[in-house]
Amino acid sequence: MNIAQYLSTSADQGGNGLYPLSVQTLNFIQEQIRLLQNLAQIGGKRYILMKPTAEQDGIIIIDGEVLPLQATDNPGNGIRVEQIKEDILADGTTYSEARIRRYARYVKDYVKDTENLYSAAEFNNFATNLSLNSRFADYETLSGEIQKRLPVVSGVFTSTQLDNVRENVRIHCRVGSVEINGASEYVINVYRTGDRVTQEQLLPNMQSYKRELSSAGEWSRWTICSENLHIEVKVKNRTTVYVRHGVIPEGVQLVLLRKKRRSKYRRTGGPKTTNPDHKGARSRRSPKNQYVHYKGVVLSTGKPGEWYVPKCIAVADSEADGQLVGKELPSVCEGLIVFNDRHEAMHVVNTNIWSYVYEENKRYPIHAKIGLQFASAGTRFKTSGGEMVAMKYRLWWHNEPGRQPYSLRGFSVE
Repeated sequence: MNIAQYLSTSADQGGNGLYPLSVQTLNFIQEQIRLLQNLAQIGGKRYILMKPTAEQDGIIIIDGEVLPLQATDNPGNGIRVEQIKEDILADGTTYSEARIRRYARYVKDYVKDTENLYSAAEFNNFATNLSLNSRFADYETLSGEIQKRLPVVSGVFTSTQLDNVRENVRIHCRVGSVEINGASEYVINVYRTGDRVTQEQLLPNMQSYKRELSSAGEWSRWTICSENLHIEVKVKNRTTVYVRHGVIPEGVQLVLLRKKRRSKYRRTGGPKTTNPDHKGARSRRSPKNQYVHYKGVVLSTGKPGEWYVPKCIAVADSEADGQLVGKELPSVCEGLIVFNDRHEAMHVVNTNIWSYVYEENKRYPIHAKIGLQFASAGTRFKTSGGEMVAMKYRLWWHNEPGRQPYSLRGFSVE
């Protein structure tokens, strides 16, 4: 770096520190500043070193030139470089355009090939050493995962070729390959762990199948995977039910189920039986734990991986239950627990569960068992589906001195 000896300069007439002030001196200082300005190119050709705020100017680098970026709280699509030329009056003499002040500012619109106008999209924020170190740490963490990625091949494959693939690989089977599970275009992922080999087929609708290689060297049958039919449920404030899930295959709906309950006794003979040994007799039987499609209710679904509140989008009987469409689960499940004719007790429909008045102003809580499940279903049918989330629609009583108890309702997840 060039150095000027401002404080130690000696003159022929004597005296130290008598450095001559001249235009050459000022030019020398300006050249030093320009030299230091080149350090700005370490961050690239064009970037924002410091973002402006509504009260404070920022700093921008444009082709190696360091400029102030005018304060604003509403950045536009373009950045314009402007300059102001100033005259200087000294000793009765005017020095025209002796100073030139340059600065940049955001403008609303950007027009290509306009002089001194740049697209704001060209400028990135400056990456500090701290942020770069953080990125390098992330890359080192991911390097092990990258090495585990399956190598990829693509083409047209026969069943024999796929049967013989037993090492880690991802195969993109194009149209013309052997048809598997009704698909002629799909992806096969092959995983090998020791002596265990598994092949996974991914269809375009994200449905998956898998098979495994036996110790005898024979492949098992393809079986459907229901991992993408997994449901997560959470309840907020006892009444709002949130649901989250993965990618849903085509033709699969989110349905509401209720527990179908029956007596533990079986009648073996009615009043018209001809066998006197069976008349009026009862025998015990195992309880029924089956869940059935409640009123044909089909619920809405949301984006994969995001929590949302499901609403009723279809019912079996549009005349009797059509008012449930568009309602959330508290309204849909309200009919599961009802008053009896005398309004003395609450009853869970299609069960023998009641909340009787045992003592004055005292009633006991009850609940109806329900569930949410993904299945190939409509308002009039439901096939066997994926994982079911078991829940309870609860009713409990709030007792206050001097007034009749009143009921509150809510949900819980088992």
